[in-house]
Amino acid sequence: DRMLSPEQALTLARNYLQRYFIWGDTSDWIVTGITPEVENGQWKEVQPMISVGFEPPLQIPQLPEGVEFHNEAIGCGVTIDAVRGDLVGFGAMFTQMDFPMEPFITPEEAKSIAQQHLLRRGIRFDGEGYWHSMMLAPEVETMRARLVYNFIFAYPPFEGEDAYISVWVGVDAHTGEVVYMDPPL
Repeated sequence: DRMLSPEQALTLARNYLQRYFIWGDTSDWIVTGITPEVENGQWKEVQPMISVGFEPPLQIPQLPEGVEFHNEAIGCGVTIDAVRGDLVGFGAMFTQMDFPMEPFITPEEAKSIAQQHLLRRGIRFDGEGYWHSMMLAPEVETMRARLVYNFIFAYPPFEGEDAYISVWVGVDAHTGEVVYMDPPL
């Protein structure tokens, strides 16, 4: 009962958020997570620290069922002392976003680009692969965001074996450029 109330913790975390992002209004940023969990306006457990995640509201593209959206380019995490409310941790990512949230290329075109990328590297993938997610991703060198399709493909690393390895391929939804492959084979 010495912990700040969830309402007090959120208010303090929002204040720290706004003090960091002094160049813009963050009052409409949504809470993406809070630890410990809250149930019926009360903490579910006692912890020494309270962590709150925030991100701006985004108009994400219409995605089919089962395809997730991840924002890795703009957000903030605030950790405060659970009793006093002092700031003990802060992490933020803010990359420039100067493009529409609607892709210029279709998921089918992006998937074909990803498949061709794997084939050019000599990777014989099994099956068609699938569209796993779409991500607002940071490009660290330029501090700009990209809208990226993420596909997963399975391939047999050894001839005649039934073992498969998954490879992720990210395709920029505006330019069609392959921006990553994980693992980088």
